[in-house]
Amino acid sequence: MIFLIQYDRQLGQIIKISEFNDADKQVAEDTRLDLEIQLAREGNTNEIVLLEASSQEALKKTHARYFIKDIKKLLISTSSLSSANMANVLDSEWSIIGGKTNYTCEKCGKTYTDKIKAQPSANLCNDCKKK
Repeated sequence: MIFLIQYDRQLGQIIKISEFNDADKQVAEDTRLDLEIQLAREGNTNEIVLLEASSQEALKKTHARYFIKDIKKLLISTSSLSSANMANVLDSEWSIIGGKTNYTCEKCGKTYTDKIKAQPSANLCNDCKKK
């Protein structure tokens, strides 16, 4: 799937999201260009991105910053959690926002930080990848 997102940085939210089939890549690219030209003429500074993912759920994992509307809502929704659980929730949310998370190497057991993976794959640290 191909996703066209119009994102308002000031509001911190998606204005519009459109989905295209993989076969319609050229249509998606043309639509993105048309939207960018239209917004530029209007003086609108919204961010326009074209992203590929297997599903919108996968997109939410790899590009979560577009989908987290308000960090205050996250804090309010977790206010009933214990301090330890709250820290775990916030750590996971911030790691998604930053596009990185912690993994444990399947070969040596060492913990390492890497980009969030859209597709499942072997979790190997750099040392084990070289071997």
